[in-house]
Amino acid sequence: MRRGKLTGRNIRATPAVAQVDVVVVDGHFSRPYRLRDVAVERIVKKLRIKDSLTAEEGYHDAVRTMARKPYPALEGMRNVRRLLETQDPCIGAINVEDLVDNCYIRILDESGFFARIYGK
Repeated sequence: MRRGKLTGRNIRATPAVAQVDVVVVDGHFSRPYRLRDVAVERIVKKLRIKDSLTAEEGYHDAVRTMARKPYPALEGMRNVRRLLETQDPCIGAINVEDLVDNCYIRILDESGFFARIYGK
């Protein structure tokens, strides 16, 4: 599977599900406990952390809090909109549901992708 950054160009040039698949599989990398040591090593390297104990704590926090199905958090987006509205009242007119396109995640969910990746 090819990995890389998601940009407007490569999303349009390749099947969307394949692109989302790459993102989800990358996010999934830290999930399985059998890959814990590899994940902690990657955290140490990518975040340039000197203490592997700190990296392992971060790993456990991520495993505990990471959503298994990465649907957008609409309530969180509404909170951000409320905060930004105090700076610019026009922002209050924005409907956050109009900003979200979760069709790729829904396609993966309905296909059973998340069930397969997490073994449920």
